[in-house]
Amino acid sequence: MIKYSILLFLFFLPILVLAGPDEELISSAQNGDLVGVKAALRNGAKLDAEDELGRTALMLAGRLGNLDIFEILLKAGAQGPITRQMVKTWREARDPTLDFHQRYQARFQMEITARDYPQRARSANLTSVNACFTVLVGVDGKILDVRIRKIESRRNLHKPYARDFARAARHIVMKKTRLVSKPYKTSGVYNVPFVWNSRIEFSQGKTAK
Repeated sequence: MIKYSILLFLFFLPILVLAGPDEELISSAQNGDLVGVKAALRNGAKLDAEDELGRTALMLAGRLGNLDIFEILLKAGAQGPITRQMVKTWREARDPTLDFHQRYQARFQMEITARDYPQRARSANLTSVNACFTVLVGVDGKILDVRIRKIESRRNLHKPYARDFARAARHIVMKKTRLVSKPYKTSGVYNVPFVWNSRIEFSQGKTAK
């Protein structure tokens, strides 16, 4: 019998830097490089180009709260599920770990089953796969959006299934996760959205029936 377990940890990893023709657009959007984005567009970069996790430049710019790049991409014809209001919310969100006036710890509860482990990866014999993400939480404590930052595993054996794990992680955070601690507040008031860096660890192992 196979048992699938998924654990939540506080975690941070640096942003992945990409290179290449269409990837120049992705990399520039990911790093907030407006000049690079404009150059990539002039060079004919495809607006629907995606990185290994299925993220377009518009998605990256939006979930990094970079409204200038987001608007440039919209004007160029890019389309995506993120609205200007959501970009502004990402932009306005605070990082509680940078608030040295208080010690805030976000706690989340996840409802996870074996079905959350990507189907295509179940026969790949992967030991452990980590999905590193940043979650956007509203003033009322509701999860508004999530930015999948990176998928990693030992020796990068997850690569053929990176998008599967990214989709699974997004589904878990958006549909099966809720904040159980009180929302972050400033000056004693719940008045700002906040972001929280964490990870989901996907693992599978044999257990007695």
